[in-house]
Amino acid sequence: MELYIDKENLKNIFRQRNHPLYGDALRAMKQQLDIRFNFTKEDAKKDEVLSLFMPVFNEGVSYEVDHEFLPSVYPSRPIRIDDNLISKSKRSAFLIEDDSKACNECKSCGAFHVYECGEEFLFFERIFLYQRDGQFANSLLIGSPKFQQWNQLAPFFTSLVDVIIVDQFLFCNKKKLGSNLIRFLKTLQGNKKVHLNIIAFTRDSTKDPSYSSIQDIIDHVKNFFFDSKLPDPNLTIITWKEITDKKNTNKKYLDKLAEHDRTVYTNYVRIKSGGSLNIFDFEGEQQARVREFDLVSLARRQYKELGDALINDLQNIITTYKKECPENIIGALKSNFLKF
Repeated sequence: MELYIDKENLKNIFRQRNHPLYGDALRAMKQQLDIRFNFTKEDAKKDEVLSLFMPVFNEGVSYEVDHEFLPSVYPSRPIRIDDNLISKSKRSAFLIEDDSKACNECKSCGAFHVYECGEEFLFFERIFLYQRDGQFANSLLIGSPKFQQWNQLAPFFTSLVDVIIVDQFLFCNKKKLGSNLIRFLKTLQGNKKVHLNIIAFTRDSTKDPSYSSIQDIIDHVKNFFFDSKLPDPNLTIITWKEITDKKNTNKKYLDKLAEHDRTVYTNYVRIKSGGSLNIFDFEGEQQARVREFDLVSLARRQYKELGDALINDLQNIITTYKKECPENIIGALKSNFLKF
């Protein structure tokens, strides 16, 4: 993750050495985050606070991280939302000293992390997924008080623009959509003003008589989102290619590119689960025999690298399918991580 930080925000961190997250925050900055300091080395040397703490901060910095002092602040101030900034900042975070109105507009957009002076440790709470062990992960027991309904996941997804879902059974039962996928997506959308890009890799569920086509599934999902106050999502569905058995033409199997693992990838957080997202029945009661729901923060380099590998594999599927079976890719064809 790239972290752009202004001088005053960094000083706020150094001033709060008694904060419970101070040690973990400092380790994250030294070992996990690619930091873009919105000031020069000369500026740091001249500042009373930074001149004392920067030498200490520079001790024990991992060779894997990339720290850079910038000649001018990024983004320009006051910060303003546009498609270019959203695309460039899809994995970045900003701790900045800026006009509160401009910052609040960015926060209400919900596309990426923006934090003002005084909110520095709120940023770290979120990338640590509200755990105080510096592990950048949180495992939820399904059905426990912490995860009995989808809206309890909202604090983990305060900023995002892409939602990439890999689940071959995602649309296998139309009756379960309302109590699972729809509630999950509405939780992610929240009150964000950004158009979510939702990309689903799954089985072709049109054999279910409830659906007449993949476009019917797309329309069905988007109808749940109809709300004059919220932007419509951009939904794309990629169905796994099926191969007919040469010896038994009644038997079909998924091609070798089809992903088995169930996962959800977003800008900052990835979900991994042993089962489908169809966890709850139409009354909201747990019905799937799935125990754990794991969230990992892509602010940690290891998790980001694993996420990058997933995106590379999914991109390979899209590239291959565009040549061999373009009819298996239907919808808006929009993403900040995948090219169609």
